[in-house]
Amino acid sequence: MKTIAAFGNSFDGGTLLIGVADSGDAVGLEQDFACLGDADRDRFEIHLRNLFAHAFGQNFTAGKLKISFPEVAGVEICQIEVRPSDAAIIVSGKDKNGVGYERLYVRSGNSSPEMPLSEIPAFLSKRFKAA
Repeated sequence: MKTIAAFGNSFDGGTLLIGVADSGDAVGLEQDFACLGDADRDRFEIHLRNLFAHAFGQNFTAGKLKISFPEVAGVEICQIEVRPSDAAIIVSGKDKNGVGYERLYVRSGNSSPEMPLSEIPAFLSKRFKAA
């Protein structure tokens, strides 16, 4: 969720690959499918879209995400292309003590750090300029 939100908050969007190791090797989706009870790619995509819709809303999920399943090096991976959001995407959750939080993530190189609270106003005014 953090990475999808960060891509959505970025100026250019981005692409998340599932089934690709940090080394860049395509490892496939078998383990991901197994986590859902030996699902196939259709069930996996539905699961992802449900998670994203719950976290970010149906408007962002339907309008800003493109999910595909290309074959790389003989294995199927999942590619999620994220277009820049029209409004800031805030990730909500609860910490280990059950205390709620809201966080704004951005892309910085190949990572998705949390935007420091003191920098949020300047970022929002630059990234989401009034029309």
